[in-house]
Order: sequence, then structure tokens, then C-alpha cells
Amino acid sequence: MTIQSTDTVARSSSSRGTNASLRAMWAGWLTVSAILAAASGPAAPATDVRIKVRDEAIVAQGTFASNSLWGVFQFPLLATADDGSVRATFSVQKDSVRSDQFGNPVFRYDPRSNVWSRAPQADERLFGAVTLTNGERLVSRYVVGVEARRLQLPKKGDVAANWRNTVHYDARSIAAQQPHWWFLDRQRKGETTWTQEQPLVNIPGESRCVREGILMYPHFLHMLAIPGEAPASRTALVGVTMDRRYTDAACTNLESYNPIQVMESTDDGRSWNWVGGIPFQADTSVDPNWQKVRMGFSEPWLDVMPDKSWVCAVRSTFERSIGPLYLARSVDRGRTWSRPVVVADHGVKPKLLTLKNGVTVLSYGRPGVSLLVTRDPSGLQWQKPYVILPDVGGDSRDHSCGYTSLCPLGDNEFMVVYSDFDRNNATGYRCKTIVSKRIVVE
Repeated sequence: MTIQSTDTVARSSSSRGTNASLRAMWAGWLTVSAILAAASGPAAPATDVRIKVRDEAIVAQGTFASNSLWGVFQFPLLATADDGSVRATFSVQKDSVRSDQFGNPVFRYDPRSNVWSRAPQADERLFGAVTLTNGERLVSRYVVGVEARRLQLPKKGDVAANWRNTVHYDARSIAAQQPHWWFLDRQRKGETTWTQEQPLVNIPGESRCVREGILMYPHFLHMLAIPGEAPASRTALVGVTMDRRYTDAACTNLESYNPIQVMESTDDGRSWNWVGGIPFQADTSVDPNWQKVRMGFSEPWLDVMPDKSWVCAVRSTFERSIGPLYLARSVDRGRTWSRPVVVADHGVKPKLLTLKNGVTVLSYGRPGVSLLVTRDPSGLQWQKPYVILPDVGGDSRDHSCGYTSLCPLGDNEFMVVYSDFDRNNATGYRCKTIVSKRIVVE
């Protein structure tokens, strides 16, 4: 796989960072073209995007007891239902590989009153589902794996020392015991039920790992339909994950740090092939201690820019060690990627959204919550960060999980949802709160 060459690049900053050079907030534009514009020519002149927050609303609020439980009243998601209404969900379970994907509450937004209400019998599969050309819906389903002690795993595994001593195995060595470990749910057009499928996924050097005593089942962290890339009756799909591969045919050389893996399907998700990846490449000038505090890249999010290039935002923060947020760009449908470039000195669970007016939004958090916006169709230039939830100092995990989600509301309007741990409830107790904001960009 070819990784394009790089040059020095200007970087964004916040009130907190891994390097002193990032801490001074600067006015103007963040230009990432030195790295991301390889083979694409110079970046187009930037045009300022005006940001206006219209309405704020509380989706839901936890109890005082939930404050100490990491994962509870956190990790919000947005989606649009069949009736056009905006829906939100969030985790009420511990942050564990043993926690099921389902069982979380769903809320419905009323734009006239700016009020959220509990949606009974709501379908949680809406969150993360893509709609195919034929009207079907498809969602990558996280399935809790199998107890490792119940399997006859190989005596020798490869230990990922920079990821909680996680043990990895050559996937071929356990295929006989576990022939299927990828799961998708499909909903046919006009139906309300979903059918579980086990797609064929071809990943050279695929590995499987054990965490918390569970042999993990993989799933796509983000799945995206790519318009115009398949015959009219089919939908081209791309899925990304952060699993490590073996880089040799004998499967003895496991990647040292988490990369981003990119897979595509041209048959409506029934089979998938690995097409490329984004290996972990730290910017040592920004993150000099990366070898000690990083596990690699995680939480990838893809977007197709107006110029048809692909942009992927990735996290490097590991546990309580805040790391930079990176962007990588591909001009050949994910086969090769530019070297990732730092666009913010922090950021978990980034989300990208391009509106019909041509503005692209990038949300991220921890510490706080911020937005980057651009009108540049290639995503090579971004305005300075717009702060939604300020960084108030101290341990960043005490104030917000930093996870965000985006949903379009119109050609020039979107909603962002996030967690705020510093809101008081009706009785005056500080409780975790899920908050939404409607934002216009012009």
C-alpha cells in the first residue's frame, strides 16, 4: 500500500494540548493542504462560514448515582426516522465489550417546541443504518463475542503491549471453531422486521483478539453508501474498522499499533473486500511521547467531500492521555491515503457531515466539545475551532465523554448532540446530561 509523502503543516489548538506549540489559539484558517493535497493541486481559496446556534435542548438527564458510572448517560447518537423526525439515543450501560448494542432509550425531537420526548417501541437499528438504492436498510451489528475459555485457542498468541496486553490470534487458526464473526442486519423495503446476516469479509492477515475474557467479534465502526460507484441496481458501500492485521503471509508479524482498515462491498453488503488502510503514523512534533501513550488510531469516521475525495477523521487519544485528532484523505476510493495530519490537539469520536449548501462540519470533544467547518470542497482548509462546550480544566473525563453526533436538518442547518456532566437537575444535583443544539451555517 502506498502512503503519500508529507510536509510540515499548520495545526489547530485549544486551551489544552500535548505540545506547547499547540496551546496558543490563532485566528484565521487551518490549512492542511501541505499533507492532504498530494496529487490534487493547491487548495481552493477559503470562504468564511458563519455559525449561528439557534436552539439548545436537553434530551435526557441522568441521576446523581449515574455520575460515577463510565458509559452510563454517555455516547449519544442521532438519526432520522421514516417520518422525518430526528431521533436520539445514548448508552445506559457500562463501557464494556460485554455490554449489548441494544437496550438503550430512544427520544424523539419536536422542532416546534424544541422538546425531546421518549419514543416508545423505537428501532435502535436506525442509528448507523445506511439506505441502499433498492430501498433496503443495512446496519453493522455489534455482537458480544464468545467466552474465550470455551474455545480451544492456539497456545501462542501475539500480545499487543500498548493495548491492555490484548492477545491477538491469526483468524484462520480459529475459523473452524468460529466460522462467522461479522454480522449485519438487513431490513427490506416496506418491512418492519430485520434479518441477521453473516456477510463474507475478506481481510488479508485478519486477526481476532481477546478482551475482558471475550473473543471479540468485529464490526464496522462506520458504514457509508457511496453514490454513483455501482450499477444502478446496486449500492457501493464502504466500511471502516480499527482491527490490526498480520502483514506477512505466515501471519507472524502483527501490526504494532491500531490502523484503520477500509473495506468495500459492491453487492449490497453481502460480501466485502479489504481495499486499503491508514496505518498509525504519529506526528512526533506534536505528540513526542506517542510510543508510550498511544495504542494507534481508533473511532474512524468517513465523509465524501463535494469534490468526491474521501476524508477520514481518526482519534489517537488513549484512555486519559489526550492525543491529537487526525485527518487523512483519499482520491482513489480508499486504496491509498495521505499521511494523516493533525487538525486539533485533542478529539474523540469525530463525526463528519457535508450539508447540501457545501459546508462540511467536523465535530469532536474531550476536553469540551468543538466544531471545525469548511466550505472548501476538498477539505484542505478549515476554519479555526468553534467551541460548543468549553474546556473547564481538570480531568477531561469528569466533564463530558466528548462523544458527539451530527444530523442534517436542512440545506444549511444541522443538529449536534453531546454529553455535559456539569448540569444540575431539578433538585440541584450535578448530573450527566445529554444536550442538543441546532446550528445554522451560511
